[in-house]
Amino acid sequence: MFRKYFEDLNFTVKYNEPFKGSIVPLKYLNKNKNVQSIMIEVRRDLYMNEKTGKKIRNFKKIKDYLNFLIKQI
Repeated sequence: MFRKYFEDLNFTVKYNEPFKGSIVPLKYLNKNKNVQSIMIEVRRDLYMNEKTGKKIRNFKKIKDYLNFLIKQI
């Protein structure tokens, strides 16, 4: 579902590259099968000027894409 969503928006999707895994609070880690986790990494240059740290025009669009996805799950 995640791959299709982002690829339909013309993003490149990779699994476990360059990072692997996600963050789960230790309270739940390997203790509850109902707890699931996904980490989505977004390249900074898609939403900010990396030299100044300021948001660029794309920031709202990227934010809206992620908010929509979160609402779906």
